[in-house]
Amino acid sequence: MPNSLPLDAFDLGADAVRGRFDWAVRQGHPHWLWPDTTIEAWQAVLPQFEGVARQVLTGGYAGEPLRGRPGDIGVAGYTSGMGPLLGAWLRHGLIGASASVGAILELQYRHNGLRMEAMARRAVAVVDALALSGVATVVLKGMDTAWSVFPDPATRPLSDLDLLIDPSDEPAANEILRGMGLVPGGVGRYPPARNWRKADAPSTPRTLAFVHRSDPWSVDLQTSLNRRYSYGAPVIELDRLLAAAALEPWSLSPSARTLAAEARVVHLACHASCGLESLTLLRMVELAIAIRGRASFGWDRFTELGERTGALAMTYPALRLTEQLVPGTVPQEVLGLCEREVPARVRRVIELLAPHNAQRVLRCSLEERFMWTPTPLRRLLQIVRELHPPGLTVLALPAIYRARAWRLLRGTLTR
Repeated sequence: MPNSLPLDAFDLGADAVRGRFDWAVRQGHPHWLWPDTTIEAWQAVLPQFEGVARQVLTGGYAGEPLRGRPGDIGVAGYTSGMGPLLGAWLRHGLIGASASVGAILELQYRHNGLRMEAMARRAVAVVDALALSGVATVVLKGMDTAWSVFPDPATRPLSDLDLLIDPSDEPAANEILRGMGLVPGGVGRYPPARNWRKADAPSTPRTLAFVHRSDPWSVDLQTSLNRRYSYGAPVIELDRLLAAAALEPWSLSPSARTLAAEARVVHLACHASCGLESLTLLRMVELAIAIRGRASFGWDRFTELGERTGALAMTYPALRLTEQLVPGTVPQEVLGLCEREVPARVRRVIELLAPHNAQRVLRCSLEERFMWTPTPLRRLLQIVRELHPPGLTVLALPAIYRARAWRLLRGTLTR
């Protein structure tokens, strides 16, 4: 067992967190928040994560231990989402690491375990309250897969409770959430969603080293599953997944349902592929376990659902990289079928990626940003929408343009 660190070992005050965000903006990398870890050192760790994940998921254990500075490995565990899972594998002897590295991963696992216990209580309270008023919910993503896919919910970090309701139930659901002490926040369009947070909850995380047990949480109340990659890309009609046969009971409460196995993989793969910032190592691991953990997983059913929703093309990036990460997960005929639906410009981008470097924390190239945008007119529309995103208030715009100005000054806006 690695040396234990106290739970508050990396806690930061709110002013320190805000200062770190301001520092990142001024560096021209608004999402890079770690001055004590270089970008190069972080990038050097991720291939190790890819290697140990492949070994554990294919052979049961990793022969080579994780090596590197604990701080670099900790940041990589946070950004990739892999920290708690690596901590669990270390605890069970499936991977090796030095005592100092092990202590960081163990701390990430302990914090996420405590957080997920609290998130489970919150999620059950919300879906039960909604059900009492006749609002049916479908629990999505992490609050589903932490219990249905992962061997231990402590290994799957998350920030939101993602819930799907019928659009006609939105007024009633809003009143219920208000009655539970939550207040409305930002609105998304694809998928259509409103974010709800506790009125008295802090707005800044407790640490920037990992997902902290006391980090802010929210409810993302969706009224549709439909998604798209960018403002100019076509909409993927995932609402067509929602036939009764594609749903099953949620394991934590009879008041809610989740997507059944094949529909879950279609949804997870589309979500992971909709923006390279979402294509994390953890989401590839999640897909691999979701597929390999079901002896009865039906690829014919997956294909049927993908064709019904027009989603086969969008599942391809995540499925291709998942197959690279864990060979033998996705049949070649299924990958081939998906690949035939993918525009050539998208294939060119995805073919250059590997599981460890697909996630974009720093910046996205113009080719990547517009790869799903089919026509010049749609590209123009996307440029206009990105310059002035719809739904943002005038008060939010100065921060956006300040960050862009620093990126122009530092030469990090795009390439």
